[in-house]
Amino acid sequence: MNSIYVCSSCEQTQDEAKTDQDPLPETIDRNSVWIEKQRLCIESGWGRECWQAWEDGASAWEYLDMAQSRPVSRKRVDDICSLVKPDWRVLDIGAGPGNIAVPLSALCAHVSAVEPALGMALILNKQIEAAKINNIRLVNKKWDDVIPASDLSPPYELSFASFSLGMRDIRASIVKMLSVTSREIVIFWHAGLQSWDRHTIELWPLLHGREYHPCPQSDVLFNVLYSMGIYPDIRVLRLDTEIVYETFEEVFSQFASRYDVINDRQREILIEYLESRLFKKDGKLLLPRREASMRFSWKLEACYAD
Repeated sequence: MNSIYVCSSCEQTQDEAKTDQDPLPETIDRNSVWIEKQRLCIESGWGRECWQAWEDGASAWEYLDMAQSRPVSRKRVDDICSLVKPDWRVLDIGAGPGNIAVPLSALCAHVSAVEPALGMALILNKQIEAAKINNIRLVNKKWDDVIPASDLSPPYELSFASFSLGMRDIRASIVKMLSVTSREIVIFWHAGLQSWDRHTIELWPLLHGREYHPCPQSDVLFNVLYSMGIYPDIRVLRLDTEIVYETFEEVFSQFASRYDVINDRQREILIEYLESRLFKKDGKLLLPRREASMRFSWKLEACYAD
């Protein structure tokens, strides 16, 4: 993994570094930046927290199918599974339908799977029952609401969160992770705008007359960790591919459902938008998907400043 280092020879005095336009890092409450961006995201667009999109069972099944079929998702499963040992206890924060928790359970002693969305939790339970798994404990709560003493079984050698940072207060969430973890923490999160963010920024004002604000990204997460004295290893993960659709009706139906398209005016807007972005190849319709994410990881005995 690539570590971030600070060059000791590149020194500046405090007066040289300070400008009116660029306040010193110490003057910025990084966690407040996260809280405000998260508030704007939740209050704009759909007006709900991200996990609430998966309350519906059909959406949760669709997510599981996608996660199991995409190479990038399988690599993430393999990554987490490669870290554990047979006697380890693992905490999966935002476990979804179990795409990581289920294969992980065969490799370690115990998995505590925290998942707030009812649709996701139901599918995870079905997988547990079908495979007769007896070492996964499902906690059907938001991480914000989890009480470690009563909801969890710490300590965990490994705690991880895979694209599940819907928490309003990220610093408090990290502190809670630290309190129950003995060895290592791994977090995957978005770096820059994702494809759905770009679509939503463009479409939501046209369809619903109000601005959409994306969730806080990896830059804010890194700064919060840094302000806590945690200097993680960071790996950048890039995705450059296309989403393949058999028919225009298929892609239109997916977008119409996601963007709450209900009247003729909205349908016309969405049709025009999709026609300008889709392209044909081998008789299919393709929608470009280019985005990046970051993998943060740190070992508990070596993450803090001297």
